[in-house]
Amino acid sequence: MYTYVYICIYIYIHPSFHLPTYLQGLGKWVEVGNSGVFRPEMLRPMGFDEDVQVIAWGMSLERPTMIKYGYDNIRDLFGHRIDLNMVRKHPIVRWTEGGAVDGDEDEADGRK
Repeated sequence: MYTYVYICIYIYIHPSFHLPTYLQGLGKWVEVGNSGVFRPEMLRPMGFDEDVQVIAWGMSLERPTMIKYGYDNIRDLFGHRIDLNMVRKHPIVRWTEGGAVDGDEDEADGRK
């Protein structure tokens, strides 16, 4: 897996940083996060003073989740039309006595 950060321009935040990761299994780059500072013209209509700066950040955890579970459309994971039977069948967070889920291994020490 390869990751890098680069400066880019988004409509609502500037300066902003983009965090794509190359996923070898897919053979493509996937955005997994971004961050930046909201532009002043976005904040003034909300009543913020001139000297206020607001940061924005996010880790796109839905994308790796989509890849892991084979979903092509983010609306299958979020929103009012989500299939609740899918949620019950594949809960995002599962706790087990040993701490591992779905046979995932801790790469650092090889434990299950």
